Parts: sequence; structure tokens; C-alpha cells
Amino acid sequence: MKVVALISGGKDSCFNMMHCVANGHQIVALANLRPPAAGPDELDSWMYQTVGHDAIHLYSECMNLPMYRGDIIGSSLQQGLNYTETEKDETEDLYRLLSDVKAHHPDVQAVSVGAILSSYQRIRVEHVCARLGLVSLAYLWQREQKELLAEMVNNDLTSILIKVAAIGLKRVHLGKTLGQMQPLLLSLNERFDLHPCGEGGEYETFVLDCPLFSRRIVIDEQEIVDHSAGDVAYLKLIAHTEAKDDVSSEWLEDFALPELVSEDLHHVQEVIEKEGEQDLETSFAELALALSPDADSLLGEASSDAKNLLSISGVTAFANESTSTFATVQDEMEACMTNVKEHLSQSNLAFQDVTFTTVILASMSDFAAVNELYKRSFQFADPPSRVCIAAHLPSPQRVQVSVVASTTKANRKGLHVQGQSYWAPANIGPYSQCINSNGNIYVAGQIGMIPATLQFQEPRSVGREALVSLQSLLRICDVVELRRQHIGSCIAYVVKHDDAPLVNRAWHAFFDGQGWVPPTLIVEVEGLPKGALVEWQVAGWDGKVEEANVDDDSDEDEPVEVVQHVTSRSSLQELDGMLLSVQEKRVGKVLHSVVAVLPSTGTEVSVVDACAALGKRITISSSSCIGCTVFYNHGGMVAKDEQLARRSITAPLEADDLPIHFIAASSVVDGRTGKDTIMAIYPLYVSVIIYRTPRSKSKK
Repeated sequence: MKVVALISGGKDSCFNMMHCVANGHQIVALANLRPPAAGPDELDSWMYQTVGHDAIHLYSECMNLPMYRGDIIGSSLQQGLNYTETEKDETEDLYRLLSDVKAHHPDVQAVSVGAILSSYQRIRVEHVCARLGLVSLAYLWQREQKELLAEMVNNDLTSILIKVAAIGLKRVHLGKTLGQMQPLLLSLNERFDLHPCGEGGEYETFVLDCPLFSRRIVIDEQEIVDHSAGDVAYLKLIAHTEAKDDVSSEWLEDFALPELVSEDLHHVQEVIEKEGEQDLETSFAELALALSPDADSLLGEASSDAKNLLSISGVTAFANESTSTFATVQDEMEACMTNVKEHLSQSNLAFQDVTFTTVILASMSDFAAVNELYKRSFQFADPPSRVCIAAHLPSPQRVQVSVVASTTKANRKGLHVQGQSYWAPANIGPYSQCINSNGNIYVAGQIGMIPATLQFQEPRSVGREALVSLQSLLRICDVVELRRQHIGSCIAYVVKHDDAPLVNRAWHAFFDGQGWVPPTLIVEVEGLPKGALVEWQVAGWDGKVEEANVDDDSDEDEPVEVVQHVTSRSSLQELDGMLLSVQEKRVGKVLHSVVAVLPSTGTEVSVVDACAALGKRITISSSSCIGCTVFYNHGGMVAKDEQLARRSITAPLEADDLPIHFIAASSVVDGRTGKDTIMAIYPLYVSVIIYRTPRSKSKK
């Protein structure tokens, strides 16, 4: 892509330019925001580095590129994390600057951004990019700072400290190179938790030379300015450029991009690459039973007793048995979302209250058209996380939408990263990587695209995609502090039944050393976004106990157990000629569980019979459950049978209005045993939702 680089003169913006070039992009222009001429050199800006602005114009000479500059006339009016267009906010100065660049370079497609850790800065740059139809390229985002500092020093990026503003950094350090300061910066990190790359504002830098420069910057004069009390000071520079003798592109040959898979997942990679497959039926069953404190324990009752979620499942355009027809899938999706909105309004909720959505398509070829209509409903900060699959839908349906909404307005946090980086795939579309609502965490479906390119590795393989998508999942979990022991459950979607054993093995390896594996299903569907071979969707808990969740009659002097001991209880129980495989895990006060029906003989069992067997054993409480999802893997179920199957589950619960939704998958594999199942059921408990919930029939 053709790129305009946002530059401050600092190391981060310059090093990100190097990564843009290393990833095949072309930098065609530079852009910089500076203090007004009559103002101070150093502004109290939440967005921009302004020290060094008196020499930044030299970058145009160094790179032989046009530079566009604008004045910072706004201020940080919106100081919250999220941003909406606000007149006189300093973010609008960036919008005007990049608009000017686009006017002169209409073929510019992307913006180079040096953000490492600041979500405040990232969100505002992404907001401006979205308004201008540009892609944010932020290759330093969430990089480990010690590693990043070393890379800058070792890749011939010559920069000096131009501002110091932290304990241990003094006026004497101004003008010293980053290489000279590296040992001290690492020492201060150990002693005072200083950010090695200065992400806490501890110091600023100015780049004098890098491999992208055809000319280097030479300082003629420098003046130390005391900015405020203490040891906060900066340099004013007078400089010129001089030609370099060693200009070439050979630096690209030695420029190492970050490893696609981090060291903490190398053991998963080894499991995936290991030749031959384990005896899944034996190894997984033995693992689960060995971890089980009570092998005979079946599904229990959830602890939560306050319904703070609303589940609306399997919504279509054909409301109330309507006989309407729709000429295009766009028309059908528009009607479907209108029905979702109506369902929400009946509970005094709106799209802004939705935390997680599931989109089911009859054909993944309709994805682009459906997504265009979908995003109209979620054009706000931190839209809900989402999973999208293609599965069997009863004719004439082409799309179904399910949503989970929070009935409480407080305590919602989102992670919606739209910039392209090495971290995890950018969600440029209208959904977040993750939503934390009242402590319940919903992670969007993760597929195995390479984050830096948004492409799949070639040659394609489910093993590679499973590994890369697990890496993205782990990085998202790290940012939102979802520890692996707090992941409640998982559904792994595949498009080939033969891929299920490898995917299951990778998931178990992901939890190696944790002492348990969450309740898991591997579901074969018709298709996944972008033609992916596997998609992971998980949910969990942030590990915090809210005051409202503490029992009213509990002893006030009794300490609250913040992280409950996690158990993974599994059992195989024979019932009515079938085997029930039960996976159960409590995180906080919420129970995550899976019940899979395994055939004990070669005879075919109907969905109704399987549901009847489940109904005899499931003892979930209707006050703790907001619905159930049933996956089944064989056809022939008609509407009458669905009603009988539904009644078989709801009758024992005395909850006739409990939503029970069916989806006909091509196959369903129990993650505990590795066996194909007749069907599997997920109870949807209060305070958590992790399930796919379309009402569907299989092909005849």
C-alpha cells in the first residue's frame, strides 16, 4: 500500500516506517503536527510529541519526500479512552492534516503510526483513519519493550534523548544516543518500573539517522530548556543534513521481523507438527478423568442468581411465521436486524447494550453483503464481539442473528483494535476483539490470519491456522487480563471433520500445565470467514468478584475468595442405551458446561430420543439458565420433532419458555473424549454466554 507516515521525530514513528517498508509498503509522504508559531515549544498534548519540531522539517530532505505540516490548535477535550468527533479537540487537527495529504495524494491507502502501548493515541488515530478510509499500520503495537528497544539499537536507528522526565534521568543524559542509554534504561526499568521505550512519557527521542535516510541530520547547536520543576528538561536544536555514502536497501536483508509464534506457544507448535496422532479416545478421556475430583459428578446448578443478561437467539427476517420473501440477502439482513432491534426494545435495550453476536449464514459468499448491513447497527465505540459461521439453514432463510445483551449499563469495557500490526488480526469491521461486561468476557472468533498481512500462511494447513489463531487468542487474552484458568469454555469450528483431532490436540496443548481443559466442542460447519479452516471462540471471567455477587447472608468477616479453585469435572454415564459425556467448569460464580451424547452402539438415535435422555439427567435451574443450544449432526428433524425435542429438555426444568435452539452441524466432536457425538447441548447460564444459537434444520 501507499503510505503517509505520521512522524514526530522520535524513534517509534521512524522505526515503524522501517517496518512498513519491510512489509512491502511504499512511503510516499510525511506528515507532522507542530505547536503554533507563537506558542511554546513543548505542549501539554495527550496525543503528540512536540519537542524537536524545530528540526523535523529536515526529514523531508533525509527521505526525499514531501512533508505536510499542520498546527496543533485544539486541546485534549475528550480525555476518556473512547473518542467521538469533537470540534476543537486536538484529534481534529490530525483529521485536517491527513485530509490535506489525501487531497494531494488521492492514492494514499494507509498511515504509519508509531503507537506501542497508548490505547488513547491508537483509538484516535484509528478513528481518523476510519473517517478518511485509511488503514492504520501500527507494527510496534503491544511489542515487548525491552525486545523492541534492542531492535531499534541493533538496526542502525541513531536517535538521541531530547527530553527527560523521570526519576533516574537527568539533564546530563540529553543528547546521548539510545544505544548509550540502553543499559541505564533497562536498569531503571528493574528498579523503578520505567518503560524501556518511554511509553509512560519518561523520555522522548529525536532520530538523526536510519536506513531509510539518504541524508543524515547533523546537530549544529543545542540548548537545554528546563521545562518545569525537578529534572524535566528538553533540547532545542539547530541542525542541517549531510549526504551519506552508504545508502542502499541491503538493510532489508538483515532486518528481522518478529516471530509469528511466540516462545510461550512453541510447545503447541511441537504438538501440531508431531508426526502421527495420539489415540484421542484414550488420551483425552484419561486426562479428563485424572483431573476430575469427582468423576461421577454430572451437571450442577449455577451459583449466580441475578439475571443481568438477555439472550435473543435465532432471529431471522421471517418474524411471526411471516411468508415474506426477499429479493436479495441485503434486504433479508435489513429485515433481520430490524427484528433484532424490536426484540431488544421490548426489554428497554438497544444495540449499544449488545455484548456478543452470532451471525449464521447459509453461504459464506454472502458475508460481504451481510456485513455491510450489519455494521449500520453498530457504529459506536467498542461494538460487540462476534462470531460468524456458515451452516445449514432451513429454506428460504439465508441469515440468522443471535445477540447477548447486558441489562446493566455499567462496567462495560471493550478492545477494538483496527490497526494492522504483528499483534493480532485487525478488526476493521464493526466488531471488537473482546468485550468485558460485568466481569464476563466475550472474545470474538479468531481465525488464523497472519496479523501483519491479514493473509493466511501458504501452503494452507489447519495446523498452521490453528497455531496462528491460538497465538492471536492468547495475545487478546493477555491485553484484557483473561488468564487461561479463567477461560470457561470453547467451541472450535472446522470445515473438515478430519481436522477435528488435530484441532482438539492443539487446544489441549494450549492448556498444558494448567491442570485442566475447559469444556470444549469441535463443530464442523459449512464455511468460515475468509475461507479459514478453523475458528476459536471462547468466553470467560476476569477473575474479579463484584460486591453485588456476594451472597447477602454471607458472613461479612469471612474473606471473599477472589479466584475460586477451578475444576474440570467429566464423566461417562450410560443412560437409555447412550453415553453422556459431561464437561463442567466453574469460573467465579458461573458454571460452564457441555453435555455430549455419545452412541454406545451402532444404532441410530433420534434427536428427540437424545434430548429425552438429557432431560432426565440435566438438573439446571431455570432461574440460573437463560437458554440452551443444541448441536446435532444428523438430518431428518422436522418442525414437529423439534418441538418434541424442545419439550424433552424444558419439561424437567418446568421452564416452557426457556429458549432452546438447534443447529444442524456436519459433525460434532466432544472435546473431552475426541469422539463424534449424536448431539451436544450447552446450557446458557446467567452472567455468561458462549454458545451458537440458531434454530436450524439439516439438509434432507
